[in-house]
Amino acid sequence: EAGINPTAIHALRALEGLAALGDEKVLVEIYKALKNPCAGVRKNAVQILPRNAASVNVLLQNNMLNDTEPLVVMNTVLALSEMPLSDASEKAILEKLASNKDTEDIFMTDAFACALNSHNQTLLKKAMDLAVKKAENQPKTTETPMNHAGHDMNSMKTQTASASNTKPDLIVTNIIFDPKNQKVSQKQPKHQ
Repeated sequence: EAGINPTAIHALRALEGLAALGDEKVLVEIYKALKNPCAGVRKNAVQILPRNAASVNVLLQNNMLNDTEPLVVMNTVLALSEMPLSDASEKAILEKLASNKDTEDIFMTDAFACALNSHNQTLLKKAMDLAVKKAENQPKTTETPMNHAGHDMNSMKTQTASASNTKPDLIVTNIIFDPKNQKVSQKQPKHQ
């Protein structure tokens, strides 16, 4: 078994396509899908939930921000950014943001950016206020700042490039882009 359930995913999307999401019986089944062992089913259930206060409560009650599958968590953050903001969802999103350790996941970072900038940037303002308060509560440093008075920064002689120099100053080669890492890096030459 591959751990996927295409039948359930197809059924969820068919219900969405038939505009049946307003039916209470259908919603009960979608809520059940949030507990499905297949992460793909849970992700699709989050994606098709109506964007209303009831769905906010269902997502929070089912602890979808702490799902074991990162795609479910990301889609939950995105869904909450499109739903009415409540005190509970505000608190849950900010707590998830504060506890998120995976800063390398650009998609999750973008999902949080969407959530922070939705709702007239209410969450962004609160996140910034929390960050300032946290910084203010950090222990003050007792180190003396460095005194730069003794450094004669103006005494450096300026080197001018000669017009006869036709060789480049720097050559960049072996540029590698790794789609898994999403960072451009330079391959280090092997010294012999």
